[in-house]
This record gives sequence, C-alpha cells and structure tokens, in this order.
Amino acid sequence: MSELDDEIKFEHDLERQSFEAVLKKKRAILEYRSNKEGKIFLTSVEIPFKLRETNIKEELILHVFNYIKENGLRMIPTSPDIKDYLKEHPEYLSLVASGIRVV
Repeated sequence: MSELDDEIKFEHDLERQSFEAVLKKKRAILEYRSNKEGKIFLTSVEIPFKLRETNIKEELILHVFNYIKENGLRMIPTSPDIKDYLKEHPEYLSLVASGIRVV
C-alpha cells in the first residue's frame, strides 16, 4: 500500500453505481454498471487534476478489485484505465468474466 492509505476514504454509492476515493476534499471516481448475473462493467475512471501526481487511481482500482473478489463478482473492463492496469498486473485477470479478452 501507499503513504496515502491513512488519508484516502473510500465510498460506494450503489444508487449512482460508483466508487469514490476521497483525498483532501477531492474525489476520484470509478463508475460501473452491474447486472443480475453478478457481472460488473467497469466503465470509467476520473481523477481530478490535482490528484494525478498521487497513486490514488491505483488505490481506487485495487479497492474496487477487492470489492469484486469479496463479493464473488466478475468484472468486464470497458474503461481503458482498467484494461491498462490489468495488462500491467495480470494477477487480477482471474476477476475478469470468462470469455472476456483484455490483453
């Protein structure tokens, strides 16, 4: 983990279907859509300009991956940020829904 761990607060808004990482009153947002089959489509990652020099994007992605794993879900990454992360960290490919090609 990072030196930011003590400062980042994670929120999950089920209604808006988003995960947020809050740091210094700024919000990084990962949006998703889910279906009844237990699949979660990771659609976009938005990082405020002032947080781009931190590793908040990685922390948010890892938080979401842990949520997916803990809840027995499978992901379908449609966001380029998520796809790029998976290419660099193939250890998380087991969370991708079967039949979905990432790399």
